Amino acid sequence: MNTLTISKITEKQLEETEAKFKLWQEKKKEGRRENLILFRDPTIWAYANLKDEENKPLKLYPYQDLIINNDKRHIAFCAARQIGKTTMLCVKALHHALFTDNAFVIIVSRSEPQAAHVLDVIKEFMLRAEVHFEEVLGDVQNRMELFLKTSEKSISKILCLPPTE
Repeated sequence: MNTLTISKITEKQLEETEAKFKLWQEKKKEGRRENLILFRDPTIWAYANLKDEENKPLKLYPYQDLIINNDKRHIAFCAARQIGKTTMLCVKALHHALFTDNAFVIIVSRSEPQAAHVLDVIKEFMLRAEVHFEEVLGDVQNRMELFLKTSEKSISKILCLPPTE
């Protein structure tokens, strides 16, 4: 099994993440088509399109960048409290749902209120975003589900649920 272990962020990792933000600042002046390639990277996409609670471009931390850009199908991580796990998870879920046709994202939280909170955070990102998400919202939007029309024939789904029996 190929495992990614992060116990300390190196100066190189800090520089690599900061370089992504600088790259976007340089490239955003160019045509839109070139920028779409950059949006394959969730960190750049989030910085370009999402806003934090202070309405500033969302800048992910290097460890968040390493985790959400990991290309493994299953990712597990153990981390301390209050370091941005929910933010990272919401960015990854929203990015995957938008960029993968018919994606089905399931997020399991410890309790029903926590599961609803995760989906609320995703919706808040969408409300503060640079892009108009109204155009992609599907027919289902409730406390636990969000459907996104990613093309004429594709609907991606994000479900946030508590563990059940």
